[in-house]
Amino acid sequence: MPSPRKKRKDLRRPPSPEAVSGVWRVCTGKTGHLEAVEILYNPDRISYEELLATFWEDIDPTDPEGQFVDRGSQYRTAIFYHTEEQRRSAERSKEALEQSRRFLKPIATKILPAFAFYQAEESHHCYSQKCPLRYDLYYRFSGREEFKRAHWGGKSVAKSYQNFTSPSSRNSGRPSLP
Repeated sequence: MPSPRKKRKDLRRPPSPEAVSGVWRVCTGKTGHLEAVEILYNPDRISYEELLATFWEDIDPTDPEGQFVDRGSQYRTAIFYHTEEQRRSAERSKEALEQSRRFLKPIATKILPAFAFYQAEESHHCYSQKCPLRYDLYYRFSGREEFKRAHWGGKSVAKSYQNFTSPSSRNSGRPSLP
């Protein structure tokens, strides 16, 4: 919930293209954008609820200042919804996670309306495949796997999503947040 002292920016107003001149600028944390992934999916193969479960298991939902070794406002987590049904599903999944008491800290992930999505430069697409060594070192030392083991114990409630990735998935975009 926004502080009553601060004016909340209109989340539906997309930033100008000049404000989003690349991933490297977003990485500074000064643009107000988040690094994000836009997922295009087939609901006949995987449900929105399964995507949400997978999302929760792959992040630290309690960290309001970033993710693992990636620190800063640009690395905060959020779920961007397109329909009221998606919003309700996201809110229910967040509430269920809070009630599970799996985490000692409160859930910091925001649920916000989707708007303009800016794709990252081509060099950032499929980064783990283009730079496997660099990505492997980053991932290995990020702390993500240790966090997942500690909080999920290797017992995933989400269906494996390995079979659902496709070239139509667009990644590393930057929606804006206040």
